[in-house]
Amino acid sequence: MSCPAGRVLISRRCRGVWLTRVVGRIDAPLQLAVLGATCSVAAADSLALAAGCGIVRLPDVKQDLLMITATEFLDLFVTPLVEELKAIEGLKKFTSNTDVIGAHAEAVVRRLVRRVVEPLHVSSGAVISEQLCAHPDKVPQLDTIIWFPCPAPAIFEVGDFCLVPRGSTMAIMEIKRSAYSGVGAKLKPRLSPEFVRKLVADDPPGWVASSDPRMYPDFPALGVVCLKESQSRESDLDELVRAGSCVVILEHGDGGLAPNREGVYRLINFLIRARQRALRWDGIALINMDAVGK
Repeated sequence: MSCPAGRVLISRRCRGVWLTRVVGRIDAPLQLAVLGATCSVAAADSLALAAGCGIVRLPDVKQDLLMITATEFLDLFVTPLVEELKAIEGLKKFTSNTDVIGAHAEAVVRRLVRRVVEPLHVSSGAVISEQLCAHPDKVPQLDTIIWFPCPAPAIFEVGDFCLVPRGSTMAIMEIKRSAYSGVGAKLKPRLSPEFVRKLVADDPPGWVASSDPRMYPDFPALGVVCLKESQSRESDLDELVRAGSCVVILEHGDGGLAPNREGVYRLINFLIRARQRALRWDGIALINMDAVGK
């Protein structure tokens, strides 16, 4: 069986793995199966359907066979993925407080992050190392830390808070509730290589850099602006978005607030790269016994 390049084949007669493996429970579960060697489960995890050829099964498909483009499929996929973000319109019937609306959007984004990176951990707090702790008053507080307990677990873990060893830190994120004035200027120094590299584990052995870091982020830090209600330009934020260092998840369109599909998928690609880092380091990163006191 084959299908034209750049298209997705929908059929009732195919077996597959649940897409909920990537995004958790969604209202209309889709099933994904892989055609031969053209695509793998790993490729499905990275949502590389637009570049490959997959089979998708919908519970209510009436036709025996239906062709749709990869773009159409991704449009179908993103709708339930961001349905909770679109609920902001209903939330605004109860309150117009942008802090409350932004807090809801932030909570939805954080839950999406946890779904994609599972079984990795998502916490707030700080990253620690011998270099950072040499100046304890300068250890930075971090909004979102993606980590796993290799080579060492976090300490002082209470709720979402913990201190994570640098070697166990796969990525960090700065999540902002809204695109308030000056948000880009505040994000810039927190996403700079000088700031990030001292907080995140080194690239694992054999790590291959992304050929398109804007769409498939390779840098282990990302800014996320949950809600951009104004269509006004913000030069620093726009620059970060163009460079692939930041994404906007929900923005104002002609019909009101709408999900930024490209931003959502760039976020997912970033999170999957964090999982890839953890997989590469798992079982390789060890505690340096030369540093253990005799």
